[in-house]
Amino acid sequence: LRVALRPPAGADARRWGLYLRRPGRSSWAWVGQEADSAGIGGTTRGLGLFELREDRVAPRVVVTAPAAGRPVAGAHPALALTVLDDLAGVTWRTIDVTVDGVPQIVVYDPESDTVSGRSRRALAAGEHTLRVVARDRVGNTTTVTRSFRVAAG
Repeated sequence: LRVALRPPAGADARRWGLYLRRPGRSSWAWVGQEADSAGIGGTTRGLGLFELREDRVAPRVVVTAPAAGRPVAGAHPALALTVLDDLAGVTWRTIDVTVDGVPQIVVYDPESDTVSGRSRRALAAGEHTLRVVARDRVGNTTTVTRSFRVAAG
């Protein structure tokens, strides 16, 4: 089923998405953001209440590993973070993690909102930089950078 609704006149269509609330549920689920002459919409198999909602709030990123201010043991440190977004949501495609500019292979668990992995390459003792860029489905972006130190030996 294709559903589309028209946004308010003059609205920035890039920040709007179509959401569905199914009977008996209190939360809204993302349907889509496809814009055409009918409005903004998406394809769904579900029925319920549809609503266009504007999202101007970027995701929140909390880095749990490497821990702030503590040296890391080992050349392949664990990478762990939480990415939260209250409306449009994020997907594994919209979360980028790098260490010293090198893209990392991480796993995103949408049920727990967690991202985890290990440094792809062996890191030398000394200072390193973790950078996380999280974008929600409508393009709101958060960038978090954390310096950490790999202990010698």
